[in-house]
Amino acid sequence: MRSIILRSTTIIFALCLIAVSAVQASELTFQFPTVGAYYFSATNGSGFITTYGQIAPMWTAGDFITQTFFNGPDVADSFAFDFLVKDYLTDSNQEVANLYINGALVAVLTVDGVTVPTVFHFQGVFPISPSIDGAGTYNYSWVLQNTIPPGGGSIAFYATPEPSSIVLLGSGMLGLVGVLRRKFIG
Repeated sequence: MRSIILRSTTIIFALCLIAVSAVQASELTFQFPTVGAYYFSATNGSGFITTYGQIAPMWTAGDFITQTFFNGPDVADSFAFDFLVKDYLTDSNQEVANLYINGALVAVLTVDGVTVPTVFHFQGVFPISPSIDGAGTYNYSWVLQNTIPPGGGSIAFYATPEPSSIVLLGSGMLGLVGVLRRKFIG
């Protein structure tokens, strides 16, 4: 009986490892920015993001948010993104923010002051060319490229929570272990 449980547990563990490696094939799926990201604003100070939701507004060239992630694929050829930005810009002002991954420019975000205030939700998958060899470690950085004149408004990123899919996978695995235990032990 114990050998059946041991084999079943080994098979489940192996399937989990296969599933995790398949998910991390070559796409970066880190949520950014999130709690733990470091931010710097010439006018609003600096520090680590400690709660989910909107972070301090930014409007000065060089303001940035950065965060390092581990356990990614060795080489990345695309990244998934899902983030929110609030547009406080007025009139015809616009802010440009560059997204860097391991120092390589991978995306440019332009926000303009047409409809104020508006929360924009950006979501999708974007290719990275050429691929980035991060050996599993990736640093993301949003860096503002221009300074908005006084009274011209600002933009604010949101710290987004990690996807709940990991929690769902874990609870499903616990349920499966419970069913197997009941079936083979009792």
